[in-house]
Amino acid sequence: MPHTDLSPDLSLLPIQTCWPGDADPLITWAIVVTRPPGPDDPAKYNLGIYRMQVLDERRAVIRWPSMRGGAGHHA
Repeated sequence: MPHTDLSPDLSLLPIQTCWPGDADPLITWAIVVTRPPGPDDPAKYNLGIYRMQVLDERRAVIRWPSMRGGAGHHA
C-alpha cells in the first residue's frame, strides 16, 4: 500500500520506551475512540485513554486487559 500524505506516520511522534521489560515503544495518554462492530450507534462508542504499542510507522495496537473493562465493551 503506497504511503500518501493522508497516511499516518507515527515515526514523527516523540514515542518513548518507558520501563525495562515493558512492551514498547508506547504512545502514552492516547485518546482513543472505538465502536463495536455492526450498525453505527454513537451511544455505543467508547472514549478512553489508553497506552498504544507502536508496531511500525503506520500501525499501533491497544492492549485491553479484560479486568479493566475496556475489552468487555466490544466483546
